[in-house]
Amino acid sequence: MVLLARPEEFSPAMLAELDATLDSEDRTYTQRFLGQRRTQAVVGRCLARLALGKYFSCSPGSWRFGVDPMGKPVVVSPLRGAAHFNISHTTGLVACAAASSPVGLDVEDSSRELISEAVATAVLAPAELAGMGRLPQPSRQRQAYRLWALKEAYVKGIGIGLRAPAAEIGFDLQKGRPRLNPGAPGTGEPNTWSFWSLEPTRSHVLALALKDGGAGHEGVRIEWVCPSAIPAPAHRHERWGGLST
Repeated sequence: MVLLARPEEFSPAMLAELDATLDSEDRTYTQRFLGQRRTQAVVGRCLARLALGKYFSCSPGSWRFGVDPMGKPVVVSPLRGAAHFNISHTTGLVACAAASSPVGLDVEDSSRELISEAVATAVLAPAELAGMGRLPQPSRQRQAYRLWALKEAYVKGIGIGLRAPAAEIGFDLQKGRPRLNPGAPGTGEPNTWSFWSLEPTRSHVLALALKDGGAGHEGVRIEWVCPSAIPAPAHRHERWGGLST
């Protein structure tokens, strides 16, 4: 499942309340950021607790997080190794995916005219560039963001970040749901990942990568979260303990 939120809907007072719900590891992570990025980080960690709580029917306050040897945030307890999550944020959107198998998520603000021809040539596979060249000019920018988000979601899912050259990871968007082309780094067995490319708003693209054996039979459950859905009473146990999952 994927939870979405608009960070601009969270007032400074609400963010201060949310910050108080975070544990020490959460706070160490979020304090690395300033300004808008910190707002996104705080909302993202709260969404992670909500998403995991909903997906696994556990209290959102019960989750403890850490990082793996590659620096990827992971669940430490409960359900270590069985519960997975991934957070992404950009201008105007914060998202978190929760699943019972490795998952990667990326969101991009596709309204930004930032992907130049030179950048596209550096990060897109030859077949992707050829496919994009056949599109009308107004559609090419959004297609580039869709492809970039899929690459980000995949490398986050396999836990290598952008250590692999992006142009070596190619996607076919021609037939239904995106398909990862053979030979991409980290694929191991073919067809072990399923992918979704969605547009949650007019100015955002979202990509989800799920290691489900390539089944892809489950639809993506997406929910928007408003500030009032995240409780903030006086004590941490009350904050999360009173939340229905």
